Amino acid sequence: MPLARRVEDTHLEESRKSIIRDGDPMAMYAYKKQQDEQMTSSQSRNNGINGETTSVPLRKPVYKGPPPKSNRYGIRPGYRWDGIDRGNGFED
Repeated sequence: MPLARRVEDTHLEESRKSIIRDGDPMAMYAYKKQQDEQMTSSQSRNNGINGETTSVPLRKPVYKGPPPKSNRYGIRPGYRWDGIDRGNGFED
């Protein structure tokens, strides 16, 4: 590892690009991109050493019930929501 870095140091640039920083507007995109890359790399090497299978990272659970009413913030319901609207009708 050299002490002096040059402008065209690709290894340093890739390592800096891979860091996800707090407050970055593109952080969610970068996180999803890293997760997809990890999933494709783990799926491509299904058989590990001595024929062992590697585990694939799981995605977050998503609500799969009937479509909910839209809200002013566009927030999707949690995966444990039972589909019953318990609001007072203020936003209707």
